[in-house]
Amino acid sequence: MGSVTSLRWGKDLPARENKTDHNVRVKCLIHRLACHNLPTHCVSFAKEQSGSIMEMLVTNKNERISMKTLQFYLAVAIGSVLVGTSARGQDPSNNTATSNSTSTTSTMSNSSSGSLYDIYAANEFSADAFSSLSVDKQSANGSRRGGRLGLGIGGNYFFNRYFGVGADAYSENVSGPFIDSMSASAIGRFPINDTPFAPYAFAGLGHQFDLVQQTFGQIGAGLEYRMTEHMGFFGDIRVVIPDKTDSYGLFRAGFRWRF
Repeated sequence: MGSVTSLRWGKDLPARENKTDHNVRVKCLIHRLACHNLPTHCVSFAKEQSGSIMEMLVTNKNERISMKTLQFYLAVAIGSVLVGTSARGQDPSNNTATSNSTSTTSTMSNSSSGSLYDIYAANEFSADAFSSLSVDKQSANGSRRGGRLGLGIGGNYFFNRYFGVGADAYSENVSGPFIDSMSASAIGRFPINDTPFAPYAFAGLGHQFDLVQQTFGQIGAGLEYRMTEHMGFFGDIRVVIPDKTDSYGLFRAGFRWRF
């Protein structure tokens, strides 16, 4: 029994944890049992125990592998949950931001649409300052002027969004009468929906003071653009039909202020 006791595991072999060392320890133990001339049934018992030890080692290894695998999948699952939670946490804010953006855009659109509609309103008075160019204007002796530049002012009043009246006067030189021509017209305005543009047409009567004193009729068309509710640009062309001389053309371009 003393010899068997001297073969205790802890004294004969260092206790290590890897599988190869365990195999060596088991084989050494069986070899030493055989060298001590122990009965055959003791050696057989040792071999059987070595099989159990090997099975335990394999089981332990599998358990370690299973734990590592479980830890890996657990880490993946936790990561997925965190990512999912983060995504769910962000989605409402994104949806809210999108909703707010859509709402803001809609509000701006509605506001813009409303303000654009109100740009051309009823009971509207506006004042004009413009430059003019008359083309092929005829003098008293029958000679024609290729083109004469001038400056003028005017005013307009619209009874409703579409119909109004206007008057203007301009001067092309300072040597003759201060006012070369003045006229009054009925105006039809046609604002384009959701834009700051408004084409218009007009027809009226006037009087010419320079070159030839005469009365005339006129018809024309133009386009107005409003930068804001109260200020914009306009340009138009008209055909002037005097009672004493031949017809001529007149171009205007300038600023318009709404009051």
